[in-house]
Amino acid sequence: MTDNISVFYNKKLAQSQQMLPFQEIIQMMAYTKAIGYNPFYSRKARNIYYDVKTKAETTGRVMVRDVLLPFDDNRFILFADGTLFYRFHTPQKTIEKVLKLAAQKGFLIKKVYGNYDITKGYSFSDIEQITENLNNIYADEKNFYFEKLEPQKKFIQTLFAGGNICLTASKDENINPECRKYMVLMDDGRFLISEDYNNHFGIKDYRKIDAFYRQHEEYVYLQREYVPQHYIDAIYQKAQEFEWFMPAEDYKEEPQSPLREDEKLQMNIFIHNLLADDNKCLSVVCPSDKLFYSPDNYKYALFADGRFLLGSDYPKIVESDLLSEMKKVFPQLDIYVERVPSYYIPEIYNRLLKIQKSAGEIYLEILKQKAKKLKNMLNIRHYEALKISAKMVGWKNWKEATLIDESTARLAIHSEKYNKQTSEMFGRNQIEYEYEKYIKKKENKK
Repeated sequence: MTDNISVFYNKKLAQSQQMLPFQEIIQMMAYTKAIGYNPFYSRKARNIYYDVKTKAETTGRVMVRDVLLPFDDNRFILFADGTLFYRFHTPQKTIEKVLKLAAQKGFLIKKVYGNYDITKGYSFSDIEQITENLNNIYADEKNFYFEKLEPQKKFIQTLFAGGNICLTASKDENINPECRKYMVLMDDGRFLISEDYNNHFGIKDYRKIDAFYRQHEEYVYLQREYVPQHYIDAIYQKAQEFEWFMPAEDYKEEPQSPLREDEKLQMNIFIHNLLADDNKCLSVVCPSDKLFYSPDNYKYALFADGRFLLGSDYPKIVESDLLSEMKKVFPQLDIYVERVPSYYIPEIYNRLLKIQKSAGEIYLEILKQKAKKLKNMLNIRHYEALKISAKMVGWKNWKEATLIDESTARLAIHSEKYNKQTSEMFGRNQIEYEYEKYIKKKENKK
């Protein structure tokens, strides 16, 4: 990248302190295509994806016509007139990469709108409102087409072109090599995932990918791409040819310093007082269908007395937005933020297991209800229905489902809410809809 281009990028980034009123954005949607927005993540698009994949002869991906850059839909939106919107807490480094990528694709970004100030910037809710309108525009199946995947050799050549680095195998990043089994993160923001882990109705593998995404948000800003497992293996084999490659055995996990005795005592006193008088925790199970997937994702805990505990390392810039969203979920509750050491949060949830019904217990009740409906629908034995209900959501068998940990259970319950909403949107019975998806996926594996 030349000095002139660097100056150009910095100038455009400086302009990103501008804001555009919603009324003008909505008007823009009526006349201008959002070519940097990919409605792949809208519910209808997801189901179209599965339907097209079933009919396709080879692996590929669902694309949307006139989409130049397949951005993650809740962080960036790029319009055909050269206007780029980004969410308020998007890292500057990521914005610079987006500008660079747009230039490489031959698209000149003329105006950039966003702000790091939560009181002025586009929040989660703002971007959701924009994408909801875009979903309505792109909801028609005729806007989608199926793009076949390039042959492996050509795919890898293109992937590493122009000095593109594989961050998940780079010495500078020191990322746990465990992820190399199922995903690849590239320096240009491409996020490749093995198709073996593409299980939106399951929990375990999806949670690994989702957790990785949150940890490396400054790099992952393009739509997720699903490729065969042998593509993933070949990418890491190719990465060994470069100087930046880090062998798996060289990975060193950052050591965690143990708590001092006075820190343990202070934490125990705090939690004892917090849980006194049966102070109920409202965030044991997902309180919202939209943002709060589980407390292990966002380091918080909300209680019936209004105390909203946030980990000390949680970004200050997100605090006000998260608090306002929580007040929408619990409008009658007088909520106030209280910062605590981050290691308090998981310990609080561990102590709650002895007081409140656990998320794991609630989740197993949900699976048992599914099994009961399957038993009646298929006229099968109870143990067979339990086995199918577990497999339908991604477990190998019923026993494995019973071993679910609390953080995974909270995410699993969120997935169940999503599955229910999806089936209702299509006017289908949830059990029939999920069982049909399960059978299709089982047949595709044969």
